[in-house]
Order: sequence, then C-alpha cells, then structure tokens
Amino acid sequence: MMNRMSKVLILFILLSSLIQGSAAGFVRENKLYVIDGIVLDLPDADEGDFMFEERNDTLYIMPLTYFTLDGAGLFFPDDICVVNLQETIAIGVKQEITDDTPAVWLDFSSERNRLEKAIKQKYFVWTSQEQEGYLYRHHWEAVKELSLQFQKMYYNNILAKQTEYKECCPEYIEQARDILAMKDKDFVSFKQLSVYPQIKYRTITIRYWKQQEYRHIVVVEKPL
Repeated sequence: MMNRMSKVLILFILLSSLIQGSAAGFVRENKLYVIDGIVLDLPDADEGDFMFEERNDTLYIMPLTYFTLDGAGLFFPDDICVVNLQETIAIGVKQEITDDTPAVWLDFSSERNRLEKAIKQKYFVWTSQEQEGYLYRHHWEAVKELSLQFQKMYYNNILAKQTEYKECCPEYIEQARDILAMKDKDFVSFKQLSVYPQIKYRTITIRYWKQQEYRHIVVVEKPL
C-alpha cells in the first residue's frame, strides 16, 4: 500500500500541468491546494468543510464547519528551497456549562511559535491534540483557576434562582450542587472542568527560493 507521501507526490505530478497553466499560482484539486508549486494536503477534510480566499500572497482558510488544519501537510518539490517556515498559533479554551448554553471563551490565550529552517520535502502542522498537551504542561493552573471562578459564579447563580429552574430543568440544580460540592484539588483534567482547548487562529509563513528569487506565502487559518 502506498504511504501518504507517495500518494501526494503522484498527485503532484498529475497537477503539474495545472500549476504551469495557472497565472496566479493557485490551483485547487480535491483535497490538495497548490500554491506556487507548494502542495497543501488536507487529508481529513471534505470540500464542504472550508472555503479559500486568496489575497495577493496570502491564502485564507475559513472553515464552514469545525474543520481545522490538524493533520495537514505541506510538500515541497525539488525546485523549491524553503529558507524558513514559521507556524504561529494562538490557543484558547472554551468552557462548557449547562446543555442549553453555548460554550464560552474564557479570558485566556497562549501564543506559540515554531520556526523551521531549510525544510526539505515536507512539513506537518501542529495538531490540536499537541496543543492540549502543551497547555496542560504549561498553563494548567491558570486555566483551572479561570474555569473554577467562572463555574462557581454560574452555578451559584443557578442555586440563587433555583425556583426558576425547578419547572424547566431541575437537572441543572443537581448539576450546580455536584460541581460546587467538589474541592478544587479534585479537578485534575480539562475534561473534569468541561474545558476544551481550541486553536483560535494559525498562521504559517513560508519564505522560499524559486527560479532565482526569494518569495513568500502566508497561510492563515481562522477556525469558528
């Protein structure tokens, strides 16, 4: 069975005529997007998950669902020499509460950068799972404090107005009592807090050498 790299290279060859015939340098074919010869592979995405918007040398990827660039790869043909590639992401956290209330962003954001030089052939972007691990290692206490502050305020408000909830949703009263009965030290994971780290935005800036000149491309992801 062909591995992922082999499949992408075969598809790249098939796309080469389209690349040469595109004055703007942007060609889209199924789950591949070719930008000035650089292949962006979106293996886990369906076409209806996102839309592209091209502005000069910047490609904006705007999800129409909860699609992200997780698992995406960048593949570089032999005639492109990547001088450096910088990936920047901002990680936030969403707090889930009662079922009928949309999750809300907590007042927290952490920016993370990765700079790679002289890349050959391929580069895979950071995943949300990697960012969740990073957030837990470096910012767990800060996220926990914000989450518990928000939840205590929210659930104390439910108990203060529990007569309003007895008719429609008494389960929220029980949920409030259960959460408030727990000690702070009992919360040891994002799942227990009903907190979910998410990438708020991502930019990938590629500086490369092609046809005896320096060029650059910026890919911007703006999740929902």
